[in-house]
Amino acid sequence: MWRMALWALSPNAFAKDKLATHCFVLGLDVRLDPPSPAQLFRLREIAVLPRTRVHELLQEQDTAQHHIDDWLKDERGDNTAQIVVFAPGLLRFLWFSIRDIGDRQNKEVDGLGRLVMDNVPAALQAAVEIGDTSNNEALN
Repeated sequence: MWRMALWALSPNAFAKDKLATHCFVLGLDVRLDPPSPAQLFRLREIAVLPRTRVHELLQEQDTAQHHIDDWLKDERGDNTAQIVVFAPGLLRFLWFSIRDIGDRQNKEVDGLGRLVMDNVPAALQAAVEIGDTSNNEALN
């Protein structure tokens, strides 16, 4: 998931502070009678949203105010990607820092990079739909 977040946020294609001002947001629904545990969720929404919109979503989801306050205070800078996962009864914040962000930001996005960025939502949705956990299993 973090690789897809990085492509979607593409720090070299937008403003230098995009990682500090935007989040990679996943909205999940629980699938009724999933065919396997890996297919428990359906991807309802995938988006890159400004932190201001994520703040509104947190309020709309009736998130406890102290969680919202903690999240608002947690600004990790322009070298850290923020991932927010919404699901029924679940809210998760994930962060990962990118070393050598300056080198990455100074590179132009080529045709292949643009193609990958444009296809992140469909690729992630397909992986969730079929329950593809191969990337997770490779880490174990």
